[in-house]
Amino acid sequence: MNTLILDGSDQQLSVGFDSDVQGSAGSETLLIEDGPNVSFTPQSGDRVDVAQPLANYTIARTGLTELTLTDSDGNEAIKLTVNTGEDFELRFANGNTTVNLNNNQEITVGSEVLAETGDEVNEENLQLGPDESEVGGAEPSISNVDADPDPVDEGSSTTLTVNTSDIDDGATVNYGLTGNGINAVDFDGPLSGSIEINNNSGTLELPVVADEATEGQETFTANLSFVDGAQAAVEDPIIGFDESRAGGDASGFFLENASPLNVPDASSEVSILADASAPEVAVDAANGTATLSGIDLLLSPELALALGDDSLAGTDIGDVQIDAELTPSGDNFAVSGGTTSVSLAASALETLGLELAANNTPDEPAAGLDFGFSINNDDDNPLVVAPDGTPVGGDVNHSGQAVLKEAGAEVIEATEEVAINDTSVAVGEVTEVSSDVATVNETDNNTVNFTIETENASEGDTVNLIFDGDIDADDIEGELPQETSVGPNNQASVELSFAADSSDEGPENFTLSAAIGEEDPIASGQITVEDTSTSTQAVEPENDSTSFDATTGDLTFDFATGNYGVAINGFDGSDVLDVADLNNPGVTVLPDQDQQDGEQTIAFDDPENGNIVNVTLGDLTSEQDSAIFNQPTFIEEFGEDSLVLS
Repeated sequence: MNTLILDGSDQQLSVGFDSDVQGSAGSETLLIEDGPNVSFTPQSGDRVDVAQPLANYTIARTGLTELTLTDSDGNEAIKLTVNTGEDFELRFANGNTTVNLNNNQEITVGSEVLAETGDEVNEENLQLGPDESEVGGAEPSISNVDADPDPVDEGSSTTLTVNTSDIDDGATVNYGLTGNGINAVDFDGPLSGSIEINNNSGTLELPVVADEATEGQETFTANLSFVDGAQAAVEDPIIGFDESRAGGDASGFFLENASPLNVPDASSEVSILADASAPEVAVDAANGTATLSGIDLLLSPELALALGDDSLAGTDIGDVQIDAELTPSGDNFAVSGGTTSVSLAASALETLGLELAANNTPDEPAAGLDFGFSINNDDDNPLVVAPDGTPVGGDVNHSGQAVLKEAGAEVIEATEEVAINDTSVAVGEVTEVSSDVATVNETDNNTVNFTIETENASEGDTVNLIFDGDIDADDIEGELPQETSVGPNNQASVELSFAADSSDEGPENFTLSAAIGEEDPIASGQITVEDTSTSTQAVEPENDSTSFDATTGDLTFDFATGNYGVAINGFDGSDVLDVADLNNPGVTVLPDQDQQDGEQTIAFDDPENGNIVNVTLGDLTSEQDSAIFNQPTFIEEFGEDSLVLS
């Protein structure tokens, strides 16, 4: 340690290094800068100035005549030797007191008596005078901000640690959380508020909510600000309605802070900050929204009284617009969400001696306004309005913080970005089912193609299919599908290929619904199947040798056991011959030996089952006769669907 010997003259000396100061009979003022270890024996009338406020020191009697001041981080010790009758002044950054050694050999610091070695000053009992230290103390600062863990998983917490320098114990650092897609539902706690600093450090735990949305990794920013001076935070304000406050320009609506506001130069804390003029109300009940605009903020009588000037009551101090989300509440509507936008007039802030320090409001404000407080009506008394917008009662609660400071006060700012890992499990869902046509003819190989759009689904996920309406497996080639799979681009597809039948059913309608897992199915639009068949007649085995007229309609043969025959009169090129339930590929068509014009007989033979049907066709032309014994020619002559072996 250096030894510093004073020359005996009256003097003021700044000490910025470790030293043992040896005084003299002169009147001496020692300005001890922040950091060094110093020892000194003051004489009567001397003065010792230290750099920090009283709260940042531990003051203890450490010897018979020794008083030691240790700063909060333990890196600085100022040792003062106190002699009987040699009173001296001790100044801190926030006020002054006196120190002496009385005749009882007690060291007194102001009103605090340290009778024995080890006794400490109770700082809460020590009343300081108005004279502050002249030491140019270090500027307060936010030295660093750290989040642990970073990134943080949804469903867990991260702790934000704010480290500062030269910020008094008990002071607060304001914070606001912002980020693209970040809102109040992402955190189990407010998006803005304050962090108390003690021993130049403060912490904030941020629980992150585990939601079901798959969003990927997100990033939020913690915006931090410290006001080196007086501040007033408009935080989580409430808009209430009290009919008794209506009068003049006041509508009965009023703006109240969530906690009493300590406005600089006000004689007391105030909760109700302003009344509100009558709004212009536009209610859109169909869409569940309402806009209350054109609202003037009028300085409240309570705040005017606290400022000592009743004439300020009713002064226009800003503007408000409420863009509300509504939910039905009986015959009325309750405000359940949205944004309240606020601006404060510069002239009003000047009158109050205030300036904006930090905007920690989470929502984008309406055009021309400054703050976007988020409506957060999660209480049991939401604001209820009639269908025409007339208030019935209740409150509008908000989240957000607007920090105001005394004019000229310095604002120290810092930010920290933190990543959030998305731990949500993607739950696939069908969002749309569409078809390429709305109408299809009941004709072989006519198709309807469905496209199923999904979200959060993985390739290969199963999509369950439900057909509703007049469709069944007989109407299509193959079976109706029960499920399909998600392919590329989050899409699944279904193709239905229709088959012509001989049933006269008229138009049939159906829909396709699709779902993944337990979700509610999503339905397509209605598909209409136009019937292209005419009425049919079935021949049973006992109807052997029955005669039918082809002009009455096409004839369908249903094979069963036994042999039987049927004659069809008036058969021409407009008629269709269908053979149903002939599933054996060994079936043959046997020509009759008679090939004269006008009448021919053919036989269908199923050797496996021993079933033969003889069909006599009447009134044929010679061209049609020859076609009977050559199936491709037969199809050409009578049409593609004339002979169906299914």
